[in-house]
Amino acid sequence: MDALKKIFRSIKRYFVGAVRELRRVRWPKGKVLANYISIVIFFVIFWGVYLYVINVVVVELLKSVGIF
Repeated sequence: MDALKKIFRSIKRYFVGAVRELRRVRWPKGKVLANYISIVIFFVIFWGVYLYVINVVVVELLKSVGIF
């Protein structure tokens, strides 16, 4: 039973520390955060399209060779 209490105590201590650390974080303001979000969305879309095009090209090359 003591082992179980020790496990739950350590889990509680972890989450208390995590919440304490999150309160100390200096979060960006609205415009800066919107700028960061737009940059992330742009790069996700860019790399998604890039990988899609690479995939299509490789599949077509493999089809032309007769492998796929």
